[in-house]
Amino acid sequence: MSFNLCVTNLFRYATSELSQDAFICWLLSHLTEDGWDSDPQIRECAMVFMNRILRSKNQQGYCDDWRIQKIEKQYDNIDVLVYFNDFRIILEDKVATNVHDNQIERYKEALLKSEPWLSRDNIITVYYKIFDQPRPEKGVDCEFTREDLLSIFRRYQETIENPIFRNYLEYLEWIEYRANSYQFLKIEDWTPDSYRGFFKHLQKDLESGPNPLWGKDCSWGYVSNPSGGFMALWLSDLFTSDELDAMGLTEDICDNLYLQIENDIIAVKYSVDPKNNPAPSKSTQARLTLYEYLRDQLDGEFEKKTFRYGTFMTVGYIRYNESNYHQQLAKILNALQALKCVGKII
Repeated sequence: MSFNLCVTNLFRYATSELSQDAFICWLLSHLTEDGWDSDPQIRECAMVFMNRILRSKNQQGYCDDWRIQKIEKQYDNIDVLVYFNDFRIILEDKVATNVHDNQIERYKEALLKSEPWLSRDNIITVYYKIFDQPRPEKGVDCEFTREDLLSIFRRYQETIENPIFRNYLEYLEWIEYRANSYQFLKIEDWTPDSYRGFFKHLQKDLESGPNPLWGKDCSWGYVSNPSGGFMALWLSDLFTSDELDAMGLTEDICDNLYLQIENDIIAVKYSVDPKNNPAPSKSTQARLTLYEYLRDQLDGEFEKKTFRYGTFMTVGYIRYNESNYHQQLAKILNALQALKCVGKII
């Protein structure tokens, strides 16, 4: 199974947020007075896109005679600002990053300051993200994920012949293919996109699984480091502070025990809070005790790296691959669940 993005595809090279902003503006321009008659099929597609935005504010949709009055790109740091009747639509477009520093609220305040007659109810905020992320974006009225966009654009793949549209749809399909590649590639061939798709799939299982430890929230993302970085998933808050205390992992030597999945390993991680002045020798001994306990529970599958003291440390890990990850994850979660019943081990 193979899907290579065509070498002549525009979006093979135009991968920045500015390029994507341009596509959004181009699509919506077919709903302006000047662009209305340029391509009826693209206009229909743009209407479907626009209606999804309007319905997020309980609007009734469109009539045949409505028009977008103006589209501005990079207006006061807003990626795309759309003027539609009495509404202002803030469209925040992200490729590899997420919304930060209260961006959406700041953009609203800037608009209200520049147009004092504008009501907050007439500002619609939209988040547009073609790469997967672990949680929906907070504080927006409407969100477009890659799945949302594909569900709209695929309807027109046979009727819209415009090369810009077809290139963009092919680009989204290529990202989708890469995100699903964990299903058919060996783990040694996985890319960061494979891990995004895998972690998105695994997150649903982890947050709804049968083991008490499976029902925990998790998150995932890219971890940068000097050797090039990696994708990782974290399953945190496995133990309460009282449970840690009962095992002898008091706050002066342990802040948290959690799981981290990276590359081909599922690691038990151990963190300390520098503010509590942990004693390195006690933390090192606690990690060794935990390692030996889990190694026994996991029939010798539990391996360890060289113990080095730091804020975030690895107790040990088991390996997994593309076909046994459910079994391996269940093993380590069951071992950690049993740890709660052991009592003081440190």
